[in-house]
Amino acid sequence: MPDKNANLERINDIFVAVQDMAKIGGWEVDLVNGTLFWTEETYRVHDTSPEEYSPTLESAINFYAPEWIPVITQALETAIETTSGFDLELELITAKERRIWVHAYGTTVVADGKVVRVLGAFQDICEKKRNEQKILELNEGLENKVSLRTKELEVSLSNLKESQSKLIESEKMSALGGLVAGVAHEINTPLGIGVTAGSILSDITHQFKKAYETNTLTRPITEDIIARLDDSSALLGVNLQRAAKLIQNFKQVAVDQSSEQKREFELKDYLDTLIQSLRSELNKGDHTVVIECDQDITLNSYPGAIAQVITNLVINSVMHGFKGKSEGVIKIKLALIKEEVQIDYHDNGSGLNLTQRGKVFDPFYTTARFTGGSGLGMSICYNLVISTLGGEISCLNSLEGAHFNITLPLAF
Repeated sequence: MPDKNANLERINDIFVAVQDMAKIGGWEVDLVNGTLFWTEETYRVHDTSPEEYSPTLESAINFYAPEWIPVITQALETAIETTSGFDLELELITAKERRIWVHAYGTTVVADGKVVRVLGAFQDICEKKRNEQKILELNEGLENKVSLRTKELEVSLSNLKESQSKLIESEKMSALGGLVAGVAHEINTPLGIGVTAGSILSDITHQFKKAYETNTLTRPITEDIIARLDDSSALLGVNLQRAAKLIQNFKQVAVDQSSEQKREFELKDYLDTLIQSLRSELNKGDHTVVIECDQDITLNSYPGAIAQVITNLVINSVMHGFKGKSEGVIKIKLALIKEEVQIDYHDNGSGLNLTQRGKVFDPFYTTARFTGGSGLGMSICYNLVISTLGGEISCLNSLEGAHFNITLPLAF
């Protein structure tokens, strides 16, 4: 028997110690006798002692903060009526007027189908609530920081898009400026010949007038004048037509590049026209562009975007691929495969190594930083193909020269 009592005391000591460490007290409502029992820890949580306070159900409920009294009252009534338990977090005001958070658990004991006791545990959770508040404040702080950072990123993204748009417009205007210069150079030749032919016609007219006025106009002279008039007129007509065609081609390409309008066009004819406008750049090194296509390919797309992409590729070939080289060849093969247009661009220039191929579409990447290269041309080409034209562009490995493949839908 002494051993049993010693064990009970040891168990009680452990129970009290655990309550103290966990700040968990116990309580019991005896509905038969109308009494309320608290353990020592429950007294400590309430800042009181058995000598200072004798707990009753009514007075114990009044320890709860006024706004929580209806909640605990309803929980107890429901537990008694339904034999269910409850699990609540509430605020109470201790005997020393400290406002604290507690976790109240309750369960019922039933005898003969009737609840005779309600008992449970009672834990001080102030530390938990403080930690929750810290976490809440930390989360709110993080949310505010994330919101602020998001707004900053949105502004940065908006500025970046605006800058990108300006860069694209600048690159487009630069390409258009190059086109104007190229066409002006190209048009000088037929116009120069036309001026010469006009001058010859003027001389022939003056010679005819003089012979007529001096009565020296013979048949041989007349035949010679007519022959020279025919030759000069033909020369003038051919070169004026060539100049008119150059201007017409320039106008169409310029309108396409500046307006970004979608329209239907035949691809090979359009590229022939475009290459003609780039002839002055190509002629500097006697370079040749060969466009191969086995069938008519009609697109309903944005010719200006295609013109800018091909122009960039050709200019890159001339400036970088054919640097220090003459008689370079650019081959552009067009094919229609499963409702998609394949544009295979390949030159026989210096080409790109593995590192250059991996970075060729990166913004501001250039191998000609100190000779005027901006590093934007191929990046803009990539965005035009992907976003504007709805296609794909890739830089392929090649044993000779630069090799690009572009895939476009027939309509986008």
